[in-house]
Amino acid sequence: MIITADELRQSRKNSAQNADSVRQNRAYAVGELPKLTGGNFSHENVIKANRMLNV
Repeated sequence: MIITADELRQSRKNSAQNADSVRQNRAYAVGELPKLTGGNFSHENVIKANRMLNV
């Protein structure tokens, strides 16, 4: 899936995120990262885990 810059801007405008929710999401992602990578923090595994969490 390819998102254009205009689509990304519109998505950000429509987002309900705020500073607190961003902190909570980051903490959740950091907590899930070891599980999603199986403890192998190679660049490829971290990218895959990030995509699972954010796409």
